[in-house]
Amino acid sequence: MLDSILFFFLTLGISFIGTIPPGIVNLTTIRLSVERNIQASLVFSLGYTVMEMVYGYLAIWIVYSFSSYIQQIEFVIQLVSVPILLGFGLGLVLAKKAETDAAGAANVSSMENFKYGLRLGLFNPMALPYWVVFCTVNSAKLQEFNVSMLLAFEFGLGIGAFLLLAIYAFGGYSMKRFLNQYGLQLNKWIGWIFIGLAIVQLAHIFYNVLYGSSKQ
Repeated sequence: MLDSILFFFLTLGISFIGTIPPGIVNLTTIRLSVERNIQASLVFSLGYTVMEMVYGYLAIWIVYSFSSYIQQIEFVIQLVSVPILLGFGLGLVLAKKAETDAAGAANVSSMENFKYGLRLGLFNPMALPYWVVFCTVNSAKLQEFNVSMLLAFEFGLGIGAFLLLAIYAFGGYSMKRFLNQYGLQLNKWIGWIFIGLAIVQLAHIFYNVLYGSSKQ
């Protein structure tokens, strides 16, 4: 039981820290709190958290079933992430300015915000490789795979991600008046960040292909 509790807090901390860097999900959380409201952002975060927990379980299965192919799987995921990031970025940059008033937010139901979180979680290119690496490093702890360890991993993962996204949601909501006052379009900011992340990811892939293979 003590091992499960310690593993829960370890997973919670790693999940919390892993959600800090700018990415599709946390930036979208900020955008929704500005364009809609805090409730929409939190419900979106909950939907994403559910999908990340699914990816966490999938990561365990990959580590146990395809341990000799983990590097190839990570490479494919990185490759797929480039068009996903680029697509999201261009979509936000080219989109018209969204409505930010209460009437516009009211037209979007909680279920739609929740499903949006699920969809974005499904296409988040960084979630699966992140948890595959974590499970690989902690494979010794998962050798005795039982219900308590699984629950510790899943709930630690979910609570850590949701707590950090909630902080982003409240932080974005506190910026709403400032952004509206100066007419700043958060969509375009986030869009250009996504495009920049796609370029960095592509450069990382080329570097690994060109220099990684030469070291072997």
